[in-house]
Amino acid sequence: MKILKRILTAHEENLTIVNGLLLIAVFTLLSSCNTIDDDPSDCPHIQREKITLSVTPEQWGNPPATTRASYTSFSENSGNKTFSTTFQSGDAIGLFAVDKTGKVIIANQKYTYSGSAWTTEEPIEYVSGLGSNTFFAYYPWQASLSGAPAVNTTPNITSANTFFASSITAWTTEADQSTVSKFTAQDLMVAKGTNSTPYFHEVQVNFTMAHQMGLLVTKASLPYYDEDNPEDTWEVSQTFTTNIPYAIGNNYYFFAKPGVSTTLGTKTTTVQAGQVEQLFFTNGEPSKR
Repeated sequence: MKILKRILTAHEENLTIVNGLLLIAVFTLLSSCNTIDDDPSDCPHIQREKITLSVTPEQWGNPPATTRASYTSFSENSGNKTFSTTFQSGDAIGLFAVDKTGKVIIANQKYTYSGSAWTTEEPIEYVSGLGSNTFFAYYPWQASLSGAPAVNTTPNITSANTFFASSITAWTTEADQSTVSKFTAQDLMVAKGTNSTPYFHEVQVNFTMAHQMGLLVTKASLPYYDEDNPEDTWEVSQTFTTNIPYAIGNNYYFFAKPGVSTTLGTKTTTVQAGQVEQLFFTNGEPSKR
């Protein structure tokens, strides 16, 4: 009897050890399946969710008008320029994601617009429960965006402007914007995403992209008048040398960096982010002689 009792006790102790090891293994499995890199087959207990994007350009501020990423055509009304508001097929943005600890877990993943949806060559799938991640995006996508937060860093996520602060500061506009591709490449836009509630294991992130550059608008010739005699008007032709704008019909468009004095044709001005400055008319200059 004593020998049998000792055998049973040892058996019970072994069961306790085995059960403990099983609990540890299960806990390890559960706790390890919490990143976007996990293989779904390793985490059968967790439903993975897919991300879809909705991206809209924000309206320009002055005068009220809107623009789109690709400028192959404009709709223009007399006296007030109205720019289209949709992205074109082939436009691309860069996506960033920050987890609940404030750490960047996705950096500069390229999403391209097909004309109806935003897709990526490396689909993002992440486990259930991580829908509270914070997402950021910018346009136009760059293979290497200067100043952009890197994976495992902890940037300021208060707003898109704080998240991309270094990138916005480092962004420079090119002097030659004479083609649609050169022109649109200057139009830096950023946004902080708003996450929707998961629906059939799909989380939609909505972005409203805000322009970080200013837009100058002018013509090949500018009308002027005499301040003392407003009926005395004349036209002055412009030539574009250092800064070359993009022409659509009789109008010329040029992206300028905010706070930087920019000369376009006969005019020099300074704009703010998201501002449209129409360089059409200035009293009494230059001389009509």
